Formats: sequence, structure tokens, C-alpha cells
Amino acid sequence: MNKAAATRALNSAKNMKGDYSVGFKRISNTPRKRRLMLSESLLIAGISHYDVLEKSKSLLENMTENQFLNWLMTPPPEEHV
Repeated sequence: MNKAAATRALNSAKNMKGDYSVGFKRISNTPRKRRLMLSESLLIAGISHYDVLEKSKSLLENMTENQFLNWLMTPPPEEHV
């Protein structure tokens, strides 16, 4: 994901209407492929499938804006080859 798309996702999360947590706003504006990768990594780490969404929201909520942007822009493992 390029910097413009990552910044757009961050701004969409910040400007989302409603009384939602920061983690929910970020997870709902994260591209589908990135959300699936996060869920898969949590499942591989042994997190119960019932707790994946809560853990994902918690993880994203505890990131600073700069960390969130860097996480979005980090290429997936298959793109490192």
C-alpha cells in the first residue's frame, strides 16, 4: 500500500462519524487484505477465533498514528520476495 492510500485510510478512520473506539474505526477502514492478514496471524498465534476481532481492535487502538501508517505501508510477506 502506498503512502497516499495509507493516509486516506487513517483520515477516514479519524473522520468516521459515531461513538466508536479508535480501534474499531481503524479496523473498519483498513483494506480487506490487510485485515485478513492480521486475523490470520492472530489465529496462528493461538488466539481463539472468538477473540480475534477484540484483539485486532485493541492492537490497532494502542498504535500511534505514525505506527498505524507504517503498519499499513509495510508490504505483505509474499511481496518481499
